[in-house]
Amino acid sequence: MRIINGIEVLTTTNELVNPAHTAVLVIDMQNGIVHRNGPCPADTLLGQIIPRLGRLLAAAREARVLVTYAEFMHADARGASLLDGPNLFCHRNKENVMSLAEDQQEALTIAELAPQPGDLVIRKNRASAFSYTPLDAYLKARRIKSVLITGTSTRGCVLMTAVDAQMHGYYPVVLRDCVATGSPQAQEGALAWMESEMAVLNSNEVLSAWNT
Repeated sequence: MRIINGIEVLTTTNELVNPAHTAVLVIDMQNGIVHRNGPCPADTLLGQIIPRLGRLLAAAREARVLVTYAEFMHADARGASLLDGPNLFCHRNKENVMSLAEDQQEALTIAELAPQPGDLVIRKNRASAFSYTPLDAYLKARRIKSVLITGTSTRGCVLMTAVDAQMHGYYPVVLRDCVATGSPQAQEGALAWMESEMAVLNSNEVLSAWNT
């Protein structure tokens, strides 16, 4: 811990991931994203994080760390878009735009990482899991200080959620080996930027802290 401008700032791994004030957030690990074109190959960036996330979530529940999920919903149960023009602008050059709808199997978190009783699952229709969702209120009610951010995509929803977490007064802790995006170059570029602004750790560092 350091005192900066008269304010206590958590700086060490043990301080940042203390189970008493930490939540794990799993972003967009849904059937229609992870297994969009069939079973996700184990050797891809996305495929590699699934077993690591499984270990992290098991350890989190064992340590009584709050586990939360964010699931992206592009449309409601009737198929009407939940996104507005500004948030569809990024798809302007795509022929086939993903549209996960409420109550579809494709919109659920993959079975390998399925939520358990007591976990929080929120639905979002923006890149940030904090935007137009009850996540902030829920975390504040639980006196959460740090949010371990995992899932996909690193340069999209992960990055936006991490920045928004910081803006809402949380310590975002991005787990380098538990986030994925489309290419190694995009992955490292996004992580490099986040590392300059917030904590970026490996999951083994977190597991070690929880076992001390």
